[in-house]
Amino acid sequence: MYPTVQAHALMEHVKKSDNANANALMEIMYSEYFEKGENINDVDVLTALAEGVGLDKEEAKAAIENQDLQAVVQKKDQMYKTQMRVSGVPFFIIEPNNGERTIAFSGAQPPEIIAEQLESASEE
Repeated sequence: MYPTVQAHALMEHVKKSDNANANALMEIMYSEYFEKGENINDVDVLTALAEGVGLDKEEAKAAIENQDLQAVVQKKDQMYKTQMRVSGVPFFIIEPNNGERTIAFSGAQPPEIIAEQLESASEE
């Protein structure tokens, strides 16, 4: 397992301006990390994944290495751990598009449950 701070920093950057690319990037990062065991904290791996969904390589690299974005990731991590009493992994936090309450659940869940929560969160 690898740390994922840089991957999360990239996601913070992408989701600010392009939700469709953010979703596509999240799917491929999830697959690379959990299914293939890739190091998604590696700048070269992340920039290649970003390019694969149509993002600019240099912009992605700048976001990955941005200390302010990494600080945002770490601050959110600590906040969620405290507020939601996260003590183990996996732990899922889904922020609905419609601004409703954040969905959070712990543990390995059947794919159908996760899909249902993601579909619900994507409704506007």
